[in-house]
This record gives sequence, structure tokens and C-alpha cells, in this order.
Amino acid sequence: MPRRIDHLTQESFPLMGEKRRQVVAALHNVHEQIQDLDRQMHELARKRRELAGQLRQHRRRLWPRLSRVGRCPYPDGSVALPPVHHDAVGLWGRRLRARCLEVLREHAGALALPELHALLHHRGYLLHSATPVKTLADAMRYEVSLGNVRRVERGVYQAITNPTPTTTTASAA
Repeated sequence: MPRRIDHLTQESFPLMGEKRRQVVAALHNVHEQIQDLDRQMHELARKRRELAGQLRQHRRRLWPRLSRVGRCPYPDGSVALPPVHHDAVGLWGRRLRARCLEVLREHAGALALPELHALLHHRGYLLHSATPVKTLADAMRYEVSLGNVRRVERGVYQAITNPTPTTTTASAA
């Protein structure tokens, strides 16, 4: 029967003398390098938190939250939506769905919800809701159920040019 080799104690004798001191010194050297990297990472994380706080402070100064209407730019600087006009008309319900259909039909292509929302802002409308994105998505979902709009993919909608009526009428033969 072959002899079992234990990989942990494969060495027949432990390191002694100068070789042991060299390995222990290398071990301490690597440990110090790891600790130095950890200190650098903590310092970088502290600096990043400080800069992120300054960024939030500058964003609040540039785009103060005066109301719950509209959005401020994303942290990377890209603007999510154009600003709402001071005399914008609030939309909800049937009027919102009608304006969305109008925009989708004029665009003659698929629009993502943020693009549709931005086009409504450009036209002088605002979504009169505490959750405007959800309201817009619900309006498009309702129009899909009526057969006026087609959902291309998640959050992307396209107007149907000749919608078929959803109610069936009895035809006289």
C-alpha cells in the first residue's frame, strides 16, 4: 500500500538558521507591503468620500430642490431631463395619454420613456404627479392594452399607425 503524503508536512524537516530568518524577513516584508496598500486604500476612500460630498454640495447649489417637478443632472453631469417651463401645463390621465400618442406619432419611431418625457418638457408640459416616471409608464401600459402603442422593449414604445379597434362589432351578412 502506498504511503500517504500530507502536503502540509511534506518537508522532512523545518527550516532552521539563516534560511528561516530569510523566509521570516520576506514574510514580514510582504505583510508590511499589504499594510501599506491598506493604508493607501483607506486614504483614497477618505478622499473619495470628501470629493463626493463636495460634488453633492455643488450640485445642490446649482440645482436646488425647489419643487418635486423635474430632475437635476446625474452625478456624471449628464442631464436627465430638460428643465420644466415656468408656465408648463400639468398633464395626467387622458390628457397625458393623448399628448404622448401625439408625440409618438409625430416621431414616427420608437421612443424610450426618458426621451418621451423630455419631449413633453420641450413642448411645455409637465407630468402632474409625485412619481412622474411611473405615471408615464402606466400611461403607456394603458395605451398598449388599448392597441394604440406597441411596446418595443422594456421602457421603449412606438405608436401604431392604424390601430385596430379593440371592440368587435357584429357585421351584417
